[in-house]
Amino acid sequence: MPGPKVLVDGQDQPESVQYIILLTCVVLQSVGFVGCLLILLTALVSRNVQRHSTWISFMITWVVSSAAYLLLFLSGNLHTLQPIYGLCLAQAALIYAVPIMTAASTLALVTQVFFNVRNLFRAGSRRNENVWTFAVITHDPISTPEHHVSGVSVTMISKIGLYEPETVHRSDLETPYCNMINRIPGDMWHSEEKLASLAKPHLPIDRYLSCNWVLGSGLSILWVASKDRNPEVNIIISALSPSAFLIFGTQHDIIRAWMFWRKEEGPTTPLFSTTSTTIRQMPSRTPSLEDVESNSHTAEPIERSQTVYRNSSLPLEPPNNLPDAQVVFRELQSELEVFLKEHLSKIRDLQALIASPAADYGSNNYASHATAMSPANRRSMTLHPPDISFPVPSLAETTSQQHDVSRTPQRRSFIAPSKPPHLESQAQAIQSFLRVHAENIQDLQNMLHGNHDQKTNATLHHHQSTKSSGSEGMQIPHYNEFSRQFETRVMTSTLSIMSIVIFLIMVHAIIGSSRKVVFSIGMLFAFFSLLIHFGNIVISSRAAASASLHEKHCDRYYFKLKLTAWQQLQYAATVLSLLSVFILSFVIFISVAFPVVLLLLFIIGASIVYCSMYLEVSITIDNIAYLSSNVQHLRQSLEYLRIRGRAIANKEAE
Repeated sequence: MPGPKVLVDGQDQPESVQYIILLTCVVLQSVGFVGCLLILLTALVSRNVQRHSTWISFMITWVVSSAAYLLLFLSGNLHTLQPIYGLCLAQAALIYAVPIMTAASTLALVTQVFFNVRNLFRAGSRRNENVWTFAVITHDPISTPEHHVSGVSVTMISKIGLYEPETVHRSDLETPYCNMINRIPGDMWHSEEKLASLAKPHLPIDRYLSCNWVLGSGLSILWVASKDRNPEVNIIISALSPSAFLIFGTQHDIIRAWMFWRKEEGPTTPLFSTTSTTIRQMPSRTPSLEDVESNSHTAEPIERSQTVYRNSSLPLEPPNNLPDAQVVFRELQSELEVFLKEHLSKIRDLQALIASPAADYGSNNYASHATAMSPANRRSMTLHPPDISFPVPSLAETTSQQHDVSRTPQRRSFIAPSKPPHLESQAQAIQSFLRVHAENIQDLQNMLHGNHDQKTNATLHHHQSTKSSGSEGMQIPHYNEFSRQFETRVMTSTLSIMSIVIFLIMVHAIIGSSRKVVFSIGMLFAFFSLLIHFGNIVISSRAAASASLHEKHCDRYYFKLKLTAWQQLQYAATVLSLLSVFILSFVIFISVAFPVVLLLLFIIGASIVYCSMYLEVSITIDNIAYLSSNVQHLRQSLEYLRIRGRAIANKEAE
C-alpha cells in the first residue's frame, strides 16, 4: 500500500518529513479549534458554568485563530502549493490579524484576574473603582477593542493583497497557511507587538495563567525575531490553541458540566467576576460553646460572644492566598477556642467545689444547691488567662479570694443561694470581659473584611496631629536611622544601574551586529528598568536629604511612605531587568557556549536576592531543607517561614 504523496516542485513524492510536519500542525490546530469551541459552548449553554465576558472573548479569539490556520485544510487545498487566490488572501489577512487579537484578549483576561485578586481584600467602597473603568470596554465579549483592531488589520491587509496579487502566496508545503511576500503586514504587527509589550504589566496571578502569559510572551518574541517561519516554529504556534484548551477546559465546573449522567450541583461562583468580592463567614470547627446557657445576668453578652465566636472561627486548612492579618487572626481564634475549652472545665470544677459543702448542712440545702448548679443553670464564664491583668477591679479581688478559699479548704463557710457576693462580682467581671471581647472581635472582623474607613480616618487624623506637633514625634536618632536607610537605597539603585549597563555592553560585544531585533527588545526592557532605577535614586536622595537636615515637616509617616514607594519601584525594575536578561541570555546561548556558567550563577544569585529581600525568607540550610521537604505546599511553607522570621526579628529587637 503506497503511502500518501505530496506535491513538491511539481512532482509527487511519497510520505516524508514534510508530510509529517504538515499533519502535525493540522492535528494540533484541529484539536485546539474543537476543544476551544466545545468549552466556549459549554460556558454559554450550561447554567452551572459562569464566566466573565473577558474569558468569553479570550476563547472566541482562540477559536478564530485556529479556524484561520485551518482554512486550507477545511477547503481541501492542504496539498496544493497554489490554492485559490481569494481563499489564500483571506487566510493571509487573518493570519496577520489573529496575533493582535489573541495578545489583546490575553492581556484583557490577565488584567481582569489581577484586579479581582488585588481587590479581594480591599475596602468595599474602593473595590470597583479600577475594575469599573476596565469593564466599560470589556462588557461585550463580541464587540471588544481587540476585535475592532483585528478587523481594521484584516481590511488593510486585504487591500494590500488586492492591489498586489503577486504578494499573496504559499511559501511551501510544510507551511499550512498562506502569507504575503510584502513585509508591510509583518512590520505593522511588529509595531503593534512593541506597543503591547509596553502595556503588559507583571501580574502575580494564578499558576496556570502566569505560565500561559510567560509562554505567550516568549512565543511573541520568537515570532517577531524570525523572518522565515521554519517548521519547528509552525509546530509551536499550532500548539498554542491546544494549550489554551487544556488549561481552561480542565477546570472542575466545566468537567462537571460534561458529566451529564451525574447529579447536577448548584451554580458555581463566577470565575472572573467584576462584582465586589467579600470574605465569607466560615462556620466553627467544633461546638465548644454549645453547653453555655443564658440567664438574666449574662444572657446578652454571652449570646453576643457566641455569635461572634461562631462566625469568626476559621477552618484548620487555610486557603493559599490569605494575607498575614488573616493568618494571625486565625491563630488567635484557635488559641481562644483552646482556652475556652480548658476554662469551661475549670468552671465546672469550681461549681462542684462550691456545691460540695452543701452535704454538711442537710439534704434540703444540698438539693437547693444541686438545683442551682444543674446543667440547665450553668453559665460559661470565659475568663482571661491568669497572667494578664484585667481592667475590672472586682475581678482581681474575687480571684484572690477564690485562691484563698482553695488554699484553705478547712473553711467551709456555706454561702446562701440568695446572697452569693463572690459569684455576683465574678459574674459582673465576666460580663464586662465578654462585652469588651465581643466588641474587639467585631472590630477585627470589620477590619479584616475590608472596612478600613475608620482606620483610614484615624490614620489621617494621627498624621495631621503629628504634623501639627512639629518634630515632637521624631527624635534625632530616628532621623539618622532613616538617613542611613535611604543612603543604602541610593547605593543599591546605583549598583543596579551599573550592573545593567555592564551586562548590555557585554551582550553587545558578544553577539555583535547579529540578531538586532531581539537585542532591541532586550534593550527596551532594560531601558525602562534604568528609568525606574533613576527615579528611585531621586526619591531616595530627596528623602535622605530631608532626614539629614531634620526637617520638621517630614515625619515618620512621610519616610515610611518613601520607603514603600522605593520598594515597589525596585520590584518593578527588577522584574524588567530579569526579563531583559532572560531575552539577551537566550541570544547569547545561540551565539556562544561559555555564558552558560554566567547564566547559572546569575540565576542562583537572583534567587537568593529575591528570596531574602522580597519573600523575607532567609537563605539558610534549615530553610532550604524545609522548603525541599514541603515542595507540594510551597506557598504555605514560605508563609510559615516568613512569619517565623518576623517573630525571631521581633524577639531579638525586644
